[in-house]
Amino acid sequence: MKVIKENSSDYLPFNKMLEELSGNYAVPKIHHRALQHSKHAKADVSYFEKYNYIFSVISMFERDTANLSDHKKIFLALQQSLKKILPSKEASLLFFDQNYSALLPIDKSLSVQLDNTINSYYKEGILNIVFDSRMTTILPLLSSYESDGPKYNVLIIPLYEEVKRRGLLALLTTSKEENISEFDKKLAESLVYLAIAKIDKCMLTKKVNSLYEDLRTYQAKLNNEYRMTAVGGMTEGIVSDILSPLQVIMSQIDLMVPEIKDNFEVDLLKAQIEKINQTVNRLVKFANNNPAEIKVEPCDLNKVINDFFQIIKSTLENNRIEFVLDLQKDLPAILSNPNHINQILANLFGIIKLKSSGEAAIIIQTKAESDSIVMKVISSAILMDKDNKESDPAIKLNLKVINDIMEKHEGKVTVVTSAIGSTVVTFNFPLRRKIRK
Repeated sequence: MKVIKENSSDYLPFNKMLEELSGNYAVPKIHHRALQHSKHAKADVSYFEKYNYIFSVISMFERDTANLSDHKKIFLALQQSLKKILPSKEASLLFFDQNYSALLPIDKSLSVQLDNTINSYYKEGILNIVFDSRMTTILPLLSSYESDGPKYNVLIIPLYEEVKRRGLLALLTTSKEENISEFDKKLAESLVYLAIAKIDKCMLTKKVNSLYEDLRTYQAKLNNEYRMTAVGGMTEGIVSDILSPLQVIMSQIDLMVPEIKDNFEVDLLKAQIEKINQTVNRLVKFANNNPAEIKVEPCDLNKVINDFFQIIKSTLENNRIEFVLDLQKDLPAILSNPNHINQILANLFGIIKLKSSGEAAIIIQTKAESDSIVMKVISSAILMDKDNKESDPAIKLNLKVINDIMEKHEGKVTVVTSAIGSTVVTFNFPLRRKIRK
């Protein structure tokens, strides 16, 4: 026999129904377990969403900063990532100075008001609590207080380098303290420390590159001084070999030719010998490069320029470089040394020689201004591109040497390339400066 049940509904026993109506009904164990499983499932979904969000924010920050080599751009990327966590108006990354007397922003052009507020908190001792706790803290912005409380809050993330205080990140937000979760704080901390690592790498790379450029500059200067010293050491013997025969020639001319007025040939011969004598004396003075004897003293800029051009005159003519001197008379003396000016001119004309293709022209002007002496070198050659950048290592090195010497003069050098294809290099020598050896 087969019994077919059409109604398969379950009914509670009568006594259980009474318990339910009276409020004493006990939920069956199977129903309680299903409820627990539902709660765990919701919790798992919540954790999954959080971890997925963390991964998304961090991976996007890594992608945006992967190829950045400027610390300011990395900080801007950090700001954008922090806005995904908390609604923020401004952000500032500040580091302590050497004396721990103030907090200096990584970018002074951003968040000036926030930087001043943070330094005010530091001077008042408010931030000591934050650094002592080593925890991310939320402080009210005192200047934004209204009847219902502060309009803005400042999220402070203290930064440490081992046990030393290094600085902090300040984030100006409209969120209230109770609306900022620990999850948000930890995520912000993770992003900040990722950004700090990238910024440190950029700063270290720039420092290493700067040190390398300084090393090359000093090597070039040492090589120049070595060559000049070697020339100076040989000059004494060479000058003796030149001047001794000249003296003999002069004596023989006086003996062989009686003193006759208007003797054109003899006068011409003596004038040429005197010209050789002056050129040799200039060469001796130019080659005298003993560092122990180089002192800062009043220096006639026009005289140094004239002497320099007398030495390189033949070189310029052989390279088809025409030059004109436009020197102001009665120019006040500058505090320098002829050797320093010669090095500036030698490096500058080395650049002009490299950049000149075919014929070229150079004009050198000097003039006195209110508190400085200005030397302008105008060249028909284009020494740099329109952005004042140069890719040739030799030219970059020469420019670095020139800048270094001008810094010792407490002066400055500017290079301007015109649209018509010429370059103006301006040297500004201050009349008032400290006397240094």
